[in-house]
Amino acid sequence: MALPIIAYSQEINKTITEPFNNEEILIGHCNISAFSKVPFESWYNQEHKKYKPDALITDQLKSLDLSGITFVIIIGTWCDDSQKEFPRFIKILNELEFNMQQINIICVNTHKEAETTNVFKMDIEYVPTFIIKKEGIEIGRIIESPKNSLESDLLKILTL
Repeated sequence: MALPIIAYSQEINKTITEPFNNEEILIGHCNISAFSKVPFESWYNQEHKKYKPDALITDQLKSLDLSGITFVIIIGTWCDDSQKEFPRFIKILNELEFNMQQINIICVNTHKEAETTNVFKMDIEYVPTFIIKKEGIEIGRIIESPKNSLESDLLKILTL
């Protein structure tokens, strides 16, 4: 079954100044290209480059049928955990040659709000939150920091 390409009805990669800390942040729906721009590219590129996923686990992930799998990723570009875990997660998906069109990235402010997206309905308490869906149904989450590693936690969710 082919998955629909995620389409955005709002502006993507929008930046605002967060009043809490006077820092430029991304807000709302974003795509990976947002993280190639100042000021986000420095932390994104650094973490993405240095992270080395466990090859044994990524090989197991590569052997899975990932058709029907989509991700909703809620991050705060102001958040240290998001700055660490988000680039690592994307690196894992890159190694799996996962279709980035099947990822919905939503950036929130310090109040966990994302303008036109109702993040409250998603029950987001901490960022980053990686929501894993199969055929549109949530099958698991990685919240804030992985229990073991991103790749091992992802493998566990995908093989339940």
